[in-house]
Amino acid sequence: MRVFNFSAGPAVLPTAVLEQVRDELLDWHGTGMGIMEMSHRGKDFSGVIHEAEADLRALMGIPSSHRVLFLQGGATQQFAQIPMNLLDGRSADYVVTGAWSKKAYKEAQRVGNVRLAGSTEDDGFNRLPAADELKLDPQAAYLHLCTNETIHGVEMFELPDSPAGVPVVADMSSHILSRPMDVGSYGLIYAGAQKNIGPAGLVVVIVREDLLGKASAITPSVMNYTTMADNGSMLNTPPTFSIYLAGLIFKNLRQYLESNNIRYAEVFLAPSRMIQNGLDYRDIADSLDSLSRECRNSGGPDVRFLIDVSRTFGPENASKNLQRVLSNPRPSINGIGLGGAELMGPARDYRDVFAQAQAAQRYAYLGTTAATYTFTFQFDGTLEGSLLVTGIATGLHVLSGNLLTPWLTSRTSRMNAVAVFVGMLAFGWLWGVWGLLLGVPVLAAVKAVCDRVDGFQALGELLGE
Repeated sequence: MRVFNFSAGPAVLPTAVLEQVRDELLDWHGTGMGIMEMSHRGKDFSGVIHEAEADLRALMGIPSSHRVLFLQGGATQQFAQIPMNLLDGRSADYVVTGAWSKKAYKEAQRVGNVRLAGSTEDDGFNRLPAADELKLDPQAAYLHLCTNETIHGVEMFELPDSPAGVPVVADMSSHILSRPMDVGSYGLIYAGAQKNIGPAGLVVVIVREDLLGKASAITPSVMNYTTMADNGSMLNTPPTFSIYLAGLIFKNLRQYLESNNIRYAEVFLAPSRMIQNGLDYRDIADSLDSLSRECRNSGGPDVRFLIDVSRTFGPENASKNLQRVLSNPRPSINGIGLGGAELMGPARDYRDVFAQAQAAQRYAYLGTTAATYTFTFQFDGTLEGSLLVTGIATGLHVLSGNLLTPWLTSRTSRMNAVAVFVGMLAFGWLWGVWGLLLGVPVLAAVKAVCDRVDGFQALGELLGE
């Protein structure tokens, strides 16, 4: 019997992956040795680490502007390694929203000059700081966040409005690969492997290339991002088994997504923050086109993009984003969408922008949540590079099938919602799709019989009014 550990980490690993590891432990691909026994500089392991990076890039949509490093240790080691590599004789801002960001801030203080730009510790870390509570330095070397605090249960779904040119550094150990992330909006992402990726002892660092080369002179070579990037994460002996296992999990996840036969995907992407950080929209659009072609050429789905005009930055910025779309047409960019938190402003403020988009015969979409990605999909092929399409579809299915449908059905038939829910589960298990379709009518018939047969009225009352 498999035991499932529901703690924050280490996490449960896919059974199929563990079975593959078991089979390959003594003999990896006919080499006569296990992955831990072979040279990390040989062609066999080089292939392993390169394939792991390729699969991770596809899953997260990591742009070519960012390097992927597989390093020893965990996120806690990065608390010191990040300021060693990025401070560059300047100061950095830290937003403390829980135990992990507090530890990161304290460790960074040992390395160099860092500022507490915002904290909710006085409120017991039960919320995120409001925008007017943040005191951000426009000259900061970086802004550090922990986007998901597992101990206190605080998660960020939107980045704070950081000053232009200040890269965002994010600890994503707790939720990397759990939902879509706009990697291009971050200067650096880091994550310990044991929660979502693989076994402990491995940390993944995704760093924008222009942030390399800023390490202090006293930074050891094995802790210097530039040196590790130049050596393909193999300056020293890497954690070979952890990288191998993480690669298998990436591959397993891609295969799982491909098995859902998704042929078309529309990705909702917000360029405003990238533009604030100095990127040119035309370069962004060219990169999107390149990614779209690469996906199709590799046998994946037709991936198109919607540009988020974003409530976060207001109607004037939304109009600018529309003009960028219209002035720089690309086959992969279908139109615009309105995302961002609804509290930032009503949709009517963006009426003119959408009217212009429609007049230009570009598709326009209205997002009613703070989600950063929207997916439209069909079933008939494979998907590469879109992690949470399946999760979103599954979530909607679970909500509809297990909560909404039983409740509505019970209201209509005046049956007990719990009885309907349990009945649908039972009949679905017995007869599959036909059981789900016939479960409620069968329960209604059983109730009608029980209501009219002596000795069974109590069961009829249990099933409903």
